[in-house]
Formats: sequence, C-alpha cells, structure tokens
Amino acid sequence: MNKQELVTGLRFCVSQERCDDCPVYKKCIEEHENLMLQSANVIETHMWISVKERLPETEGKYIVCTAKGSVYCAKFSTRHGPVFHTDMYTHITHWMPLPEPPEEVEE
Repeated sequence: MNKQELVTGLRFCVSQERCDDCPVYKKCIEEHENLMLQSANVIETHMWISVKERLPETEGKYIVCTAKGSVYCAKFSTRHGPVFHTDMYTHITHWMPLPEPPEEVEE
C-alpha cells in the first residue's frame, strides 16, 4: 500500500463513510493481514524454545537461558552430538535465535 492510498483510506475513515464504499478498503484489509502475519513471525522468532521441545536446525550462535535463569550467548554445534557450548558449565533449558544485526552500524 503506497502513501497516497493510505492517506485516501484514512480520509475516508475520518469522514465516517462505510468501509465497503472505501476505494482502498481491500488494500487496507490486505495490509492489515500482512502486518498481523509479520507480527506473529516476530513473536515466534523471539520466544524462548525449550531444549526438550526442539534444538536449533543449524549450527551457529544462539541466546540461551540456564536452569538458574542466567542468559548467555552460546554456540550450537552438532560435531560431537547436538550441544550448546558456553564458557562455563551450565544446564541450558531454553534457547532462541539471535536478532538480526542493525542495518546501519555506527562507529
């Protein structure tokens, strides 16, 4: 949905006309549904996952939580069986993917 279509839809809503008569009603509904799906994906991606439920599908760095509630960054490897590696011995109970890095890195 482009900026002009959004403005048209908002003006129509403010005038208290019927949504069915709005020229961009279908696009508003589609945009709303897309945003809801994106939100659900973000929530799912940033939720703790129990190691009893499943382990990561790929090797790499993950955020992990221990039985005592401490949070670390750990490397997940399958070289010697599926295992998280940290700098200390810990009982890892949950994990989640790292967030994407910022688009622009300020120095």
